[in-house]
Amino acid sequence: MKFCYLDETGTGTEPFALIIGILVDAYRMKPTKKGWDEKFLYLTDDLGLEIEELHAKDLFKNRKAWRITTGEQKTEFVNELVDWFVGRGHQLVYACVNKDLYQEQKTTNDKLKDMGSLWRFLAMHIILSVQKSMQSKLNNKGNTVFIFDKKDLDEIYFTDLIISPPKWTESYYKKKKKDEALNQIIDIPHFVDSRHVGLIQLADLFAYIFRRDIEIKEKHSNEEFKGEAELMNTWVTKLRSTSIPKSCLYPTRGLCETATLINSLAPTSIK
Repeated sequence: MKFCYLDETGTGTEPFALIIGILVDAYRMKPTKKGWDEKFLYLTDDLGLEIEELHAKDLFKNRKAWRITTGEQKTEFVNELVDWFVGRGHQLVYACVNKDLYQEQKTTNDKLKDMGSLWRFLAMHIILSVQKSMQSKLNNKGNTVFIFDKKDLDEIYFTDLIISPPKWTESYYKKKKKDEALNQIIDIPHFVDSRHVGLIQLADLFAYIFRRDIEIKEKHSNEEFKGEAELMNTWVTKLRSTSIPKSCLYPTRGLCETATLINSLAPTSIK
């Protein structure tokens, strides 16, 4: 059994929106949570930050409580966090959209209209990717619980989409006639306050790192601090080594219409 903790980035004026999920095996959950708690205590007790949760944007933009820290302290903390995660044996799943391309098609493409929002489209891509990855394992039905940060209206509509997924989603994971739709998903997605769930905060950090790496590589942004491009690329390279198979995230062979749409809206650097 696995738990997938997710958060998004790029929901404002940024050119790309992205969701990252952290897939954690149930038997590894306790030591991972303990490890996260220790990392967070370092921020509050050793560095003296007055924070309730980790917000990646505040960290990288040196805002609010983070003003008392140096660039070297922040870099060292993220380095250690990334290396710790890679060593834990968990997996990442991710989905990204070029928002301009999405805007061009959202009122004309029937699949995008079924989703109803950019966030729901990204979240469905995550669900389909995990479904495709997990169904290949033997005796693995009903394997993954999805836990998102709270999303107001999207919670209601997305839950309905998972209960009754559109028929066109089935081709992405090659659903067999005898199988139930999304049979790797346990129950319905859950939505929680990220203040109480450290792994959602970790997903927020990783999502921010991925987005900045994409923005720089796709020439949509310059560095916001010296050496940012190299740092982001280093961290993303390490994190992507933990991801589920690329064929489940952005397949390149035998594409159905759903996979073709997902690929067409994604930036080149993430595929």
